[in-house]
Amino acid sequence: MIAGELTKEKTIEEIRESLQQIQKIFEADLRAAITACCDESSPYGFALMLGEDLEMATPVVVTNSEADLPDPDDNDARYIPDEWKGWKYEYFCNFKRAYAELFNTFSETHQITTENYTYTTDAMIFMNTLYSMYLAGMKQVTPDYPDIWYWMIWISDSDRTIMEESFIALNSGRARQEAAVYFDD
Repeated sequence: MIAGELTKEKTIEEIRESLQQIQKIFEADLRAAITACCDESSPYGFALMLGEDLEMATPVVVTNSEADLPDPDDNDARYIPDEWKGWKYEYFCNFKRAYAELFNTFSETHQITTENYTYTTDAMIFMNTLYSMYLAGMKQVTPDYPDIWYWMIWISDSDRTIMEESFIALNSGRARQEAAVYFDD
């Protein structure tokens, strides 16, 4: 099946079904990553750092604890995961394998970029559905870890809406008050 033969509705449903197949793998790997990070230190912040391209859209765990802050009053260091010390690449192995297989199949049946190197409509649907899956998984898992009070899906040097969406959906109280300045339009 090639992208030109698909209706938008069929493409969206096909992508949603494919990503639903690997969501439980993501949630299991997420739970394992959070548990391991909590056993290692006492993070207040946990972020899924994503690459901007679909080929690099699998998460890297980034955490921060109060002890890692050079200045407890520096909100950039507190709330921007690029500034954090705890970068962990070893997690999400099962999900990364499943995603690579899924993305390879998708890229064989759908055009990813245009001649101008912008994402096609199908690729943007895939990306946004993937981001929604990450957020749904985090919403499912994060309530089990109340000691972490700041959660994010983060893409460095990007203005993708998933960052603001995750900030709003996953945070409350102090985090929402202090970090809101980073997400106001």
